[in-house]
Amino acid sequence: MALSFSEEFSNILKEIKSGAANSTNWLVLAEEPKGTVSLIGKGTGGYDEFIATVVKPDHVCFGVLRIFGVDDVNSRRTKLIMVTWMGDKVTNMKKARVSQIKPDFLKFFAGCHVEVLAEAADDLNKAALEKKLNAATGAHKPTGYE
Repeated sequence: MALSFSEEFSNILKEIKSGAANSTNWLVLAEEPKGTVSLIGKGTGGYDEFIATVVKPDHVCFGVLRIFGVDDVNSRRTKLIMVTWMGDKVTNMKKARVSQIKPDFLKFFAGCHVEVLAEAADDLNKAALEKKLNAATGAHKPTGYE
């Protein structure tokens, strides 16, 4: 049975993808019993706020983070990172469940530039994310991210 995502979640994701100044730039969701999806958090605080919400040793969650690729010609391009988080204290049964529900989250978060499967905070450090983003870009690579 496919997971169902509320209109509220869809609207938050549209706001993130819009790239509008001072708008929501991250969203974290999780599966609840009986196939429902719940909001773990959303915010405008960027990377640090997103990481503080995601990195918990005892839970599984799925999220998207918007950052901007910038370069020296004043180009600013929206970049979306999808994260699947499985903390190191998550049971094997919950980890196995991820393979069943992840396709629904991939479909919901469609259009992300990179996808990251993270089981440790180091998997989500800025340098690791920038390396993944750079590997996914074309000829016009950003000189940095913000």
